[in-house]
Amino acid sequence: MASEMVASLGPFDFQPERELGNEYAAQLVSAPGEFTQTATPAGDVRGLGLNGYKTATNLVAYGYTALFRIPANLTLATGLTFKVYLTDDGANAVDLGKVVKIGLTIKRLAADATDDVDVSAATEVTASATLSSTSAGVSITSVAIANAALPASTAVGDLLLLRLRRIATNASDTCPGRPILLRVEVQNT
Repeated sequence: MASEMVASLGPFDFQPERELGNEYAAQLVSAPGEFTQTATPAGDVRGLGLNGYKTATNLVAYGYTALFRIPANLTLATGLTFKVYLTDDGANAVDLGKVVKIGLTIKRLAADATDDVDVSAATEVTASATLSSTSAGVSITSVAIANAALPASTAVGDLLLLRLRRIATNASDTCPGRPILLRVEVQNT
Protein backbone atom coordinates (compact mmCIF):
# COMPACT_ATOMS: atom_id res chain seq x y z
CA MET A 1 0.00 0.00 0.00
CA ALA A 2 1.30 3.48 -0.83
CA SER A 3 2.51 6.07 1.70
CA GLU A 4 3.55 3.50 4.31
CA MET A 5 6.56 4.54 6.37
CA VAL A 6 9.61 2.45 5.55
CA ALA A 7 12.20 4.33 7.64
CA SER A 8 12.68 7.59 9.49
CA LEU A 9 16.31 8.69 9.64
CA GLY A 10 17.46 11.47 11.97
CA PRO A 11 20.90 13.07 12.30
CA PHE A 12 22.29 10.32 14.55
CA ASP A 13 21.39 7.68 11.93
CA PHE A 14 23.83 9.20 9.45
CA GLN A 15 27.61 8.91 9.41
CA PRO A 16 29.93 11.31 7.58
CA GLU A 17 31.35 9.61 4.53
CA ARG A 18 34.83 11.11 4.62
CA GLU A 19 35.64 11.25 8.36
CA LEU A 20 37.39 8.78 10.59
CA GLY A 21 34.32 8.66 12.80
CA ASN A 22 35.94 9.98 15.96
CA GLU A 23 34.77 13.57 15.39
CA TYR A 24 31.08 12.89 14.80
CA ALA A 25 29.84 15.50 17.31
CA ALA A 26 31.50 18.21 15.23
CA GLN A 27 29.18 17.35 12.36
CA LEU A 28 26.01 18.21 14.32
CA VAL A 29 25.10 21.87 14.00
CA SER A 30 22.35 23.93 15.58
CA ALA A 31 19.44 25.14 13.54
CA PRO A 32 18.97 28.93 13.41
CA GLY A 33 18.48 30.80 16.61
CA GLU A 34 20.36 32.88 19.09
CA PHE A 35 21.98 31.29 22.10
CA THR A 36 20.40 32.18 25.42
CA GLN A 37 22.20 32.48 28.75
CA THR A 38 21.67 28.76 29.24
CA ALA A 39 23.46 28.13 25.92
CA THR A 40 20.39 26.45 24.42
CA PRO A 41 19.85 27.30 20.75
CA ALA A 42 16.50 28.97 20.18
CA GLY A 43 15.98 26.72 17.18
CA ASP A 44 15.85 23.66 19.48
CA VAL A 45 16.97 21.35 16.67
CA ARG A 46 20.29 19.96 15.53
CA GLY A 47 21.11 18.54 12.15
CA LEU A 48 23.90 17.79 9.71
CA GLY A 49 25.58 20.62 7.84
CA LEU A 50 25.62 20.21 4.06
CA ASN A 51 28.65 22.29 3.24
CA GLY A 52 29.15 23.42 -0.33
CA TYR A 53 32.53 21.98 -1.22
CA LYS A 54 33.41 23.30 -4.67
CA THR A 55 37.18 23.45 -4.86
CA ALA A 56 38.74 20.19 -3.68
CA THR A 57 38.16 17.38 -6.15
CA ASN A 58 38.30 14.71 -3.46
CA LEU A 59 35.53 16.44 -1.47
CA VAL A 60 32.95 16.67 -4.26
CA ALA A 61 31.43 13.33 -3.25
CA TYR A 62 31.36 14.21 0.46
CA GLY A 63 28.09 13.10 1.95
CA TYR A 64 26.43 11.13 4.71
CA THR A 65 25.48 7.47 4.75
CA ALA A 66 22.79 5.59 6.67
CA LEU A 67 21.37 2.08 6.72
CA PHE A 68 17.70 1.15 6.73
CA ARG A 69 15.69 -2.01 6.15
CA ILE A 70 12.58 -2.38 4.00
CA PRO A 71 10.13 -4.08 6.39
CA ALA A 72 9.45 -7.72 5.51
CA ASN A 73 5.69 -7.26 6.00
CA LEU A 74 5.53 -4.45 3.43
CA THR A 75 4.13 -4.84 -0.07
CA LEU A 76 6.55 -2.83 -2.17
CA ALA A 77 4.50 -0.73 -4.57
CA THR A 78 6.04 1.33 -7.40
CA GLY A 79 9.16 2.44 -5.52
CA LEU A 80 10.38 4.52 -2.60
CA THR A 81 9.94 8.23 -1.92
CA PHE A 82 12.53 10.02 0.18
CA LYS A 83 11.33 13.13 2.01
CA VAL A 84 14.33 15.34 2.76
CA TYR A 85 13.86 17.93 5.52
CA LEU A 86 16.19 20.96 5.31
CA THR A 87 16.54 24.32 7.04
CA ASP A 88 19.05 27.17 6.82
CA ASP A 89 21.81 27.64 9.36
CA GLY A 90 20.76 31.20 10.20
CA ALA A 91 24.15 32.66 9.34
CA ASN A 92 23.13 34.64 6.27
CA ALA A 93 19.74 35.80 4.98
CA VAL A 94 21.05 35.38 1.42
CA ASP A 95 20.56 31.61 1.78
CA LEU A 96 16.79 31.91 2.21
CA GLY A 97 14.75 30.66 -0.74
CA LYS A 98 17.85 29.37 -2.53
CA VAL A 99 18.22 25.97 -4.20
CA VAL A 100 20.32 23.15 -2.80
CA LYS A 101 21.15 20.32 -5.22
CA ILE A 102 21.09 16.96 -3.45
CA GLY A 103 21.97 13.48 -4.61
CA LEU A 104 20.68 10.16 -3.29
CA THR A 105 22.41 6.87 -3.99
CA ILE A 106 20.93 3.53 -2.88
CA LYS A 107 22.81 0.25 -2.55
CA ARG A 108 21.42 -3.13 -1.55
CA LEU A 109 23.55 -4.87 1.08
CA ALA A 110 23.28 -8.59 0.57
CA ALA A 111 25.60 -11.40 1.67
CA ASP A 112 29.18 -10.76 0.56
CA ALA A 113 28.32 -7.30 -0.81
CA THR A 114 30.90 -4.61 -0.21
CA ASP A 115 29.79 -1.65 1.91
CA ASP A 116 31.31 0.77 -0.66
CA VAL A 117 28.41 2.85 -1.98
CA ASP A 118 30.37 3.52 -5.18
CA VAL A 119 30.40 -0.19 -6.12
CA SER A 120 27.30 -1.93 -7.53
CA ALA A 121 24.92 0.80 -6.35
CA ALA A 122 21.99 2.23 -8.28
CA THR A 123 22.56 5.39 -10.29
CA GLU A 124 22.48 8.52 -8.16
CA VAL A 125 19.16 10.38 -8.27
CA THR A 126 19.38 14.16 -7.97
CA ALA A 127 16.83 16.72 -6.88
CA SER A 128 16.63 20.45 -6.32
CA ALA A 129 15.54 21.39 -2.80
CA THR A 130 14.45 24.98 -2.26
CA LEU A 131 15.11 26.32 1.22
CA SER A 132 12.29 28.12 3.01
CA SER A 133 12.17 31.89 2.49
CA THR A 134 11.74 32.23 6.27
CA SER A 135 14.76 31.79 8.54
CA ALA A 136 14.47 28.56 10.53
CA GLY A 137 11.69 27.47 8.16
CA VAL A 138 11.72 23.81 7.24
CA SER A 139 11.54 22.77 3.60
CA ILE A 140 10.46 19.28 2.57
CA THR A 141 11.61 17.90 -0.76
CA SER A 142 10.24 14.62 -2.08
CA VAL A 143 12.52 12.48 -4.21
CA ALA A 144 10.79 9.48 -5.81
CA ILE A 145 12.86 6.50 -6.91
CA ALA A 146 10.97 3.94 -8.98
CA ASN A 147 11.57 0.22 -8.46
CA ALA A 148 13.39 0.05 -11.80
CA ALA A 149 15.91 2.66 -10.51
CA LEU A 150 16.53 0.82 -7.22
CA PRO A 151 19.44 -1.64 -7.05
CA ALA A 152 18.77 -4.91 -8.88
CA SER A 153 16.78 -7.50 -6.92
CA THR A 154 15.70 -5.03 -4.21
CA ALA A 155 12.87 -6.63 -2.23
CA VAL A 156 11.12 -6.42 1.10
CA GLY A 157 13.34 -7.42 4.00
CA ASP A 158 16.47 -6.03 2.31
CA LEU A 159 19.00 -3.82 4.08
CA LEU A 160 19.78 -0.71 2.03
CA LEU A 161 22.65 1.74 2.23
CA LEU A 162 21.73 5.37 1.49
CA ARG A 163 24.18 8.12 0.61
CA LEU A 164 22.84 11.66 0.73
CA ARG A 165 25.13 14.43 -0.46
CA ARG A 166 25.02 18.03 -1.56
CA ILE A 167 26.18 18.63 -5.12
CA ALA A 168 27.36 22.21 -4.79
CA THR A 169 29.30 21.97 -8.07
CA ASN A 170 25.99 21.78 -9.94
CA ALA A 171 24.94 25.09 -11.53
CA SER A 172 21.44 24.66 -10.06
CA ASP A 173 22.83 24.87 -6.51
CA THR A 174 22.46 28.59 -5.73
CA CYS A 175 22.78 28.48 -1.93
CA PRO A 176 26.04 30.15 -0.88
CA GLY A 177 25.77 28.97 2.74
CA ARG A 178 25.32 25.75 4.65
CA PRO A 179 21.84 24.18 4.73
CA ILE A 180 21.11 21.79 7.58
CA LEU A 181 19.73 18.29 7.04
CA LEU A 182 17.19 17.62 9.79
CA ARG A 183 15.70 14.29 8.76
CA VAL A 184 15.00 11.90 5.89
CA GLU A 185 11.83 9.84 5.77
CA VAL A 186 11.45 6.89 3.40
CA GLN A 187 7.96 5.98 2.24
CA ASN A 188 6.51 3.21 0.10
CA THR A 189 5.00 4.70 -3.07
